[in-house]
Amino acid sequence: MLRNLIFCLIILGASPFQCSSDEDEPEIIATVNKPHLLNIEGNQNVFSVDEEIIINTKIPNVVTSENNENLTLTDYMDESTASLSYWLYVYKDRADGELQGMPIAFAQAEIGDVSYEGLDHGMSISNIFVQEENAFISQVKFKVSELGTYYIGGGYYDGYTGLQKVKIIPYNGSNGQVRVFTSIVDTNENGLYEFTIE
Repeated sequence: MLRNLIFCLIILGASPFQCSSDEDEPEIIATVNKPHLLNIEGNQNVFSVDEEIIINTKIPNVVTSENNENLTLTDYMDESTASLSYWLYVYKDRADGELQGMPIAFAQAEIGDVSYEGLDHGMSISNIFVQEENAFISQVKFKVSELGTYYIGGGYYDGYTGLQKVKIIPYNGSNGQVRVFTSIVDTNENGLYEFTIE
């Protein structure tokens, strides 16, 4: 079933609950579609209630835009910015077949950083730049507190493809905005990764 979800655009350095108006938005100069930059470790989809779910992310610094232009993401970031952030959301089926956001009981970063406290059902993951890899990398583990079947996705609904996507935006007002869309490995037909806590 297609689930249409609407979320605020989150730009690096902005408050997680702040939506920018069109006038505040820097010019979008390139869009990158690079699937499968995120994976659930071992592609595991069944967990015990005490088990941690591990998300690994590796975003290459050099990417190719829809117009076949090679771009270096660090060129579009403030000099003081050493990370790329994106949002993930956790959902569960409601009785009416729609998705309901579910709170995260625990999250911790082994590499990078994660924020989740005070958020309804999401977490913000920061990926640090690793020079040797020429990539932005993170490893985050999290838990949910109830048994059942869950879905995790990026919260950005693509009306053209009908998929939920992860949206990453390195931001520097003077250089414009590069949008990077990606996904989790082994997502379902709606772009969501399904897992079960039993």
